[in-house]
Amino acid sequence: MNLLRNSSFYGKLVCVWLLLYHQPALTQIIPDGSLPENSKIIEEGNTSLIEQGSKAGNNLFHSFEQFSVFAGRSAYFNNSLDIQNIIARITGSKPSNIDGIIKANGVANLFLINPSGIIFGANARLNLGGSFIASTANSILFADGTQFNTKISRTPSLLTISIPIGLSFESNPAPISIQQSVLNLANRKTLGLVSGGIDLKNSQLTAREGRIELGSVAEASLVNLDSAKEGFTFNYKSSPNFQNINLQRSIVDTSGNGNGGIQIQGKKLTLTDSSRILARTFRENAGGDLIVNTSDSIELVTGFTDNPRELTGLFTSTLGSGSAGNIRINTKQLSIRDGAIISVSSRGEGSGGNLIINASDLVSLSGVAQPTSQASALLSAATASGAAGNIVMNVERLIVKDGAAIAATTSSAGNGGSVTINAPQSIEVIGVSSTGLNQSSIRAGARETFSPDTFAIIKPTGNAGNLLVNTEYLSIKDRAFLSVENAGPGNAGFLRIQSSDISLFGGGINASAVSGEGGDVSLSSRFLQLNKSSIATSAGSSGNGGNININSDTIALFGSTIAANAERGRGGNIDITTQGLFTTLDSRISASSTLGFDGLVRISIPELDLTKAAQPEQRLQNPQVAVVCQGQAGVASSELIDAGTGGTPVSPSDSLDSSSGWRDLNSYSQEGINRVTQLASTKPTPLVEAQGWKRNDNGTVNFTTETDDIVPYGSLSSPSCIRTQSR
Repeated sequence: MNLLRNSSFYGKLVCVWLLLYHQPALTQIIPDGSLPENSKIIEEGNTSLIEQGSKAGNNLFHSFEQFSVFAGRSAYFNNSLDIQNIIARITGSKPSNIDGIIKANGVANLFLINPSGIIFGANARLNLGGSFIASTANSILFADGTQFNTKISRTPSLLTISIPIGLSFESNPAPISIQQSVLNLANRKTLGLVSGGIDLKNSQLTAREGRIELGSVAEASLVNLDSAKEGFTFNYKSSPNFQNINLQRSIVDTSGNGNGGIQIQGKKLTLTDSSRILARTFRENAGGDLIVNTSDSIELVTGFTDNPRELTGLFTSTLGSGSAGNIRINTKQLSIRDGAIISVSSRGEGSGGNLIINASDLVSLSGVAQPTSQASALLSAATASGAAGNIVMNVERLIVKDGAAIAATTSSAGNGGSVTINAPQSIEVIGVSSTGLNQSSIRAGARETFSPDTFAIIKPTGNAGNLLVNTEYLSIKDRAFLSVENAGPGNAGFLRIQSSDISLFGGGINASAVSGEGGDVSLSSRFLQLNKSSIATSAGSSGNGGNININSDTIALFGSTIAANAERGRGGNIDITTQGLFTTLDSRISASSTLGFDGLVRISIPELDLTKAAQPEQRLQNPQVAVVCQGQAGVASSELIDAGTGGTPVSPSDSLDSSSGWRDLNSYSQEGINRVTQLASTKPTPLVEAQGWKRNDNGTVNFTTETDDIVPYGSLSSPSCIRTQSR
């Protein structure tokens, strides 16, 4: 009974003991006593005042066994105003937990070095006039060759007046974690995090008009520091290996009135859940560049959003007269999925930046964001008077699928940018989005926009840029397309493709203009195949149609179209140079104008080199084919002019009626008649007409006298050059 009576007393005693001895300490900033003049900590309310330290010139050194700042508290480096760099090392084995405020006097830069790790919490804040460098390096190097090491030795540390020039890492460097933090520098300086892994979740890093450096390195690395106007730039040439950087619903931002630049260096960079990296300029100063270097890969994923402004991506832009910064990416693989974007843009008078991507393996774009249907994209855009920048890609392989896009566009007075893609192995542009609203595409153009203020469609007035593609293999499938276009009064650019093998299956290559001059299309290849596909140029209003120039060893058309059309202007010209043109009756080659003059169709077959002719990959059964162009050495060239819609004769040997309007220009020239007579008297070696072909083991093709299922547009016995003109 007495025990029960006294249980309340013992309970109260235990509670008092817990409060006295187990409440969190006011501070975990503990000097280690290793310096000539050690740090002194003075507690003033919620502030841990950090006094003294060892001074050498404009450098102030601090050394701590532990350094953590709890929520609701501040760590205040009370330095003199002549200090340029505060270097604080942590020599103990515990990570630094920063969940309060770190501040210093004047414009001093603060280096916080803890090889055991650094964690920034939800209440972490920076109140600094200089740069802030947080790192899990083992030592900091100085210009005179000395270093400030986190391993305390019996020999006192040599303190130097030199400037810091590097961060040295030994084995297994610890990571830096930022959880629900807002770290902000508002002083045009550098916010740098360098460690063995960086993880941002629901956080924001901001250095207004300054620099942000994120570096994730592995063992035996040296990161060099170079002085810059905005504080420091980091150099990773002496870092052989790297680790990962992850951003989940986080923002990295250096936007302001220009200058703000960003550099990210790691093994793999991952951005998910509307994470964004931004470097924008709002006024007259030029924006800084956004540079991403990874040894392995970059992955950008948006997934689900209702807000198109929260797309995952990398962005530079200008809203003023200053030019926007560039985006430069160097990686092995780049994956952009589910509506993520990499964008350079001009939304003011200044020009947009350039987007430059170097990938040693694969760049892949796929899908759209749900439910907005915003496509995954590489974009260069102009929406005001400034010109858009260019997109330049040097990749081994490129895949654009499921509604994704690569586009350089203008929707206003500024000119659109150009797209240049060099892919030694292959380029594949495939399909549409799951909603069916987005076609996979690579394009350069000027497009209409909708104004939510006036509920009107706004036409662009700038000229469109160009599209240049160089690759070994180009495949365009399932409603995907490549295009240059202009929906306003300006001109369309030109589209130029160089590829050994070009295959279109339900795809398109297009150049169009609503009222300006139509764009030209130029293709150069060994083998060109169109299956239910089109290559087309067009011009509306009084604009002249663009021209199509195709130079390919072998061309095969299956239910496909090559067309250069116009409305009131002149139709474009089509020039085809090939050793073999194979087609089906439901295919069409035309150069026409609805109300103006038609263009010309010229099909030229040079002296054949049968050992180099490529074979179409698909064969149709028993097509009915019209013979249009044949070749025979030494015979004068002819020109065929179609004056109506009667179509082509079944063969050149058939009679021509007045409705078709075909004529042989040599029949109107006595000189031509004499020339043909002279050639006929020389008794040329008889030629056996080829009836088919066969593929050799080495991939070449020989024509044979045996029949085949595919009949060539031209055989071996007719004039070597035929020019076709529609009236």
